[in-house]
Amino acid sequence: MPAIAISENVAAELDMQKYESYDDIEDGEFFDWVTEPGRYLARCLKVDSQDDGTHKPSENLLFKVVGGTHKTQNGKMFMERIYHTAIDRLLKLGKRLSNVPDVWDESKHAEFVEAMQSGEPANGPDFAPCKDREFVIVLKKDVDKQSGKESIRMDYVGMFSADDERVKDFVADVRDGGAPAEKATATPAAKTAAKTPPAKGTAGKPANRTAASVNSL
Repeated sequence: MPAIAISENVAAELDMQKYESYDDIEDGEFFDWVTEPGRYLARCLKVDSQDDGTHKPSENLLFKVVGGTHKTQNGKMFMERIYHTAIDRLLKLGKRLSNVPDVWDESKHAEFVEAMQSGEPANGPDFAPCKDREFVIVLKKDVDKQSGKESIRMDYVGMFSADDERVKDFVADVRDGGAPAEKATATPAAKTAAKTPPAKGTAGKPANRTAASVNSL
């Protein structure tokens, strides 16, 4: 089969100088992506803004899982896209991450609302400072209504700074070796029940158990 012949329809402004060095060409990495929903402590490795006039403007955040609900997901990657036009989500995420320096604060919120109301350009939250910081992310399974394809997505506002008081116990448990659900210990009542022989006629009968679930934040 002949090699690809490139002779026309190449953009006139294409700068070939950046391709002169073979070693400098970045051909990407192989990522193992998160496949299970749950709550995870994760480090934000990269934040990219996409606003090239072709695609829908967004902020793309790349995370690497430290630990959480499923230990099988440790070290795996997850990427979330936050669209600039999703104003409700932007403002809620901004407020939730307001303890991360330079992301968002009350004064920026006031300026944003005033600019939007007057029809002027408005600056939303800046997610760039999230890079190299740890967060608790809440992931769920999403099913595309048209194709039926399943994917893992972040919950609507499923992102907390790791030093947020609301997630400090979860973060401490993960750093101590596992997610809270994985470190559950038997209560005194359960220990007593384990030592008590079953009543006559009940041997082998399964006890009523509460269904396991992932606690939502």
